[in-house]
Amino acid sequence: MKERRRSVRERTSLRGGIYLANGKYLPCAIRDISYEGARINLDSPVEIFGDITLCIPTKKQIVYGSVRWRHGSRAGIVFSKIIRQR
Repeated sequence: MKERRRSVRERTSLRGGIYLANGKYLPCAIRDISYEGARINLDSPVEIFGDITLCIPTKKQIVYGSVRWRHGSRAGIVFSKIIRQR
């Protein structure tokens, strides 16, 4: 099967969390990450959609993006902006 991704993904076991547009915070595990997006596993199945903010404390990053797909407690996030914290 031909790979359709434009950037290489890296398998990870990072912990983080997402902030939804309504301000709600949801902890998650980041399983795959690339320059363009990530696959996350939420701690509980929740309907998420639209714009989100993904916080990755171990990488000192805040990432703005949106939900591309979701299946149960898993979701694919496409990034729009990455901010590196000091």
